Amino acid sequence: MFTIKYLCSIVYDLIVLIVLFFAYTALVLSLNHNKAIPPSTLWYQLSLLIVSFLYYFLSMRNGGQTIGMKAWGLKLVDKINIKLSFGQVLVRFFGFIPSIIASFVCLKWSYSLLNQWTNSSLIDRQCL
Repeated sequence: MFTIKYLCSIVYDLIVLIVLFFAYTALVLSLNHNKAIPPSTLWYQLSLLIVSFLYYFLSMRNGGQTIGMKAWGLKLVDKINIKLSFGQVLVRFFGFIPSIIASFVCLKWSYSLLNQWTNSSLIDRQCL
């Protein structure tokens, strides 16, 4: 059941990120006098990466939950019950895709690999 909640929270967060990307793109287009952004523009792609990192970082630092995690009753905590450090959030953000790939090889769930790499725990608040 925990894994289903985790996967559902990821889907919720993807929806939030899509909304943030639309809002950011609308802002960029309005500042660019409604001219289209050329395809494969590196600055735009990097800025979308920064938008997604800021969403994840601010959510993790201010409560340990993204919107999707809050909806499904999940919370990310440090092993000693303090806010996650910048480094821990950075490793979780950039380690997400590699952890999914490694989970197929190691036969472990991606969240348990991320927990090991960052010395943190993803807990179900409803079971506390």
